[in-house]
Amino acid sequence: MSEKNEVALKQTFDVALMDKLTSIEEALPKNFNKQRFVQESISVLKDRPELANLLKTPQGKMQVMSGLLKGANLDLSFSNKEAHLIVYGNSVQFIPDFRGSRKLVKKYSIKPVDDVDSFLVREGDKLDVKIVGGVKTFDYEPIPMNNGQIVGAFAYVRYSDGTVKWEMMNLDELEAARNQSKAKNSPAWKNFLGEMYRKTVLHRLCKNVDLDFENSNQRDLFMSGNEIETNNKIMKPKADNPFTEEAEDIVVESEVIEESEVENA
Repeated sequence: MSEKNEVALKQTFDVALMDKLTSIEEALPKNFNKQRFVQESISVLKDRPELANLLKTPQGKMQVMSGLLKGANLDLSFSNKEAHLIVYGNSVQFIPDFRGSRKLVKKYSIKPVDDVDSFLVREGDKLDVKIVGGVKTFDYEPIPMNNGQIVGAFAYVRYSDGTVKWEMMNLDELEAARNQSKAKNSPAWKNFLGEMYRKTVLHRLCKNVDLDFENSNQRDLFMSGNEIETNNKIMKPKADNPFTEEAEDIVVESEVIEESEVENA
């Protein structure tokens, strides 16, 4: 390979991602670490050949870049599974994981939060919810290593003052939410059913938690990201949203980027 081509290969997706993050730096969360985000993103691409293959076309680059920028705006780590890029057909879906939702609730809740989580309820587990004097409480006793049938999902937020909000959904409600999705048979639902159930009930809870994001784009991306599995098309962003760009804006080189180039980046 000539020296010129070697230099050109370095001007690949990692450089494009860093350039894009720099161009929208004022809109990113406070103390956002661009270098770490780029390194983690490239690491994810190395482990996800179906994503790396999309970088071979301008349209594919655009979709991967768009998904990564959405994660950056929310400061969610793809390598820590706080968010995912799911390839569905010829599109890429950005989906916050329940881990990411927990992180954002703790960070942006107006009322200080001590803990927020969601869990599956299986046959044999004990879940007792009460409202005593207008105060919500619950007791949960799961059977260790229980692989029984899933009968529902439960989510809660415990505030620093000791008060609790919770939300629960039985299996019929969870499946009804899934069946409303146009992507109910997408890889996210087929391969990560338990996590999708947990995310579904947690997202319903989040609608009742007052969150104060740093900007309106964060709120829009958080809400749309939690709903995006209901649409198998990539969302069309608002015109003033800097976190999705046209393909020609992010293509660094006109040559086809091979998977090996991503691995060597």
